[in-house]
Amino acid sequence: MDLSRIENKLKESFANQFALIERRSGLYQLMIPIFHPDGDMFDIFLQIDGNNKITIVDCGLTLMRLSYTFDLDTGKKIQLLNRVVYQYHGQIDLETGIISLQSNLEQLFNNIMQYTQLVSGVLSLTLMQRKSVASIFYEKFDKYVKTSLDKYLPQINFKPLKQDDDTVVNYAFENNGKSIFLFPTSGDSKTKDAIITILSLQKASYPFTSVVVHDSYDKLSKAVQKKIMKVADKQFYDMTDFEEIAPEYFRKNLA
Repeated sequence: MDLSRIENKLKESFANQFALIERRSGLYQLMIPIFHPDGDMFDIFLQIDGNNKITIVDCGLTLMRLSYTFDLDTGKKIQLLNRVVYQYHGQIDLETGIISLQSNLEQLFNNIMQYTQLVSGVLSLTLMQRKSVASIFYEKFDKYVKTSLDKYLPQINFKPLKQDDDTVVNYAFENNGKSIFLFPTSGDSKTKDAIITILSLQKASYPFTSVVVHDSYDKLSKAVQKKIMKVADKQFYDMTDFEEIAPEYFRKNLA
């Protein structure tokens, strides 16, 4: 394919905001003002052959970037990666790490935009993994409360302040005039929610003992660690810690 035709199409599509740099015979790096959140430009290359065929590729750089925060070390993760790539009609070669998308001249702009969405989708696997891990934590926690602490009659999504529907306690236990309010948290955002709820109840002079169970305390920011340390009556730094100590803790404090 005549390179000048591709350049004219890119000029039309990107209003001259591009550069096309030959890296080797038939392979050109496309420099366009589309950036990752960290400020790096997207790695986009056009592989051109003599049969009017254009393949948009990344030369394996997307998976290299992903590897900094996400390991493709299980079949399930690879399956998830393939699903994202195919969702955007792309292809992936796991041996070379190259993600590609076929195009033609007329659809080149649309396919480049689709390719950037494909790359963004692949790089979002780290976030998807975090959400999945958090979901597993909450499911495991809920199951533990409903089986191992069921004799204490947990109240789920309890609203202690009649005049305030926004102050919600994840799990409330009340017996003999004593109250334990239990807050499972995964990550800074949920921990901040627990902090706000605890402070609201303290401000309202509601009598209770606050217990916070972290998915992983060590992964919280230093600022959030410092704040939750000040407001929570009792903390468990991970689920294993909670499972080991909770039975005796609840027996002593709700007897």
